[in-house]
Amino acid sequence: ELTYRVFSDHVEADKYNGTDNKLVIPEKYKELPVTVIGREFMSTDSQVREIEVNNPDTRLEFRAFYSAHAKKITFPEGMTEVGDHAFSYSYFEEIVLPTTIEKIGRRAFARCYSLESLTLPAGLKEIGIGAFAGLEKSNNISFAGDNANYKIENDFLLSKDGKILYSRFTESNECVVPDGVEEIASWSCMGAKVRVDSETNSIG
Repeated sequence: ELTYRVFSDHVEADKYNGTDNKLVIPEKYKELPVTVIGREFMSTDSQVREIEVNNPDTRLEFRAFYSAHAKKITFPEGMTEVGDHAFSYSYFEEIVLPTTIEKIGRRAFARCYSLESLTLPAGLKEIGIGAFAGLEKSNNISFAGDNANYKIENDFLLSKDGKILYSRFTESNECVVPDGVEEIASWSCMGAKVRVDSETNSIG
């Protein structure tokens, strides 16, 4: 069953505890826009395998799909942000983001080990600390096109100028910092020993 919290100008999809294989979160409920998906929206024993979100103004609350066992979720064009911890520890294999996403929150996809691929929009402007903590090369993180702010190079997520290291997508227990990096963001080398070899690095 999908339960809602109704406010004067919008509706929050609060919890889902049903047994459907596919869940469609509607654009409207009682003529009001469904623009929020609540914290820990899904129970960990839910049987849902596919989720479709329909309102382009949707906002994901903190830990909205934390530890969710669904396999696929699709969001509509127009949505602009993925909230903090939105998918952390979840079991999604496929997360289809719209091209309009501009911000990904802190630890949004942390430890999403089941991800088979995740395509980031070319227009992405902000990535929070630890957004991809724990992910590896096999999770196939990539950009849909050239991004003005970030790049993925040799299994590292870096600022466009290569000076800030945001994440690494390798299984090694050692994080060898790429040439030219001047700052290592928190959680970027999670669980690994950091090694700086090049003289072009000026990490202080």
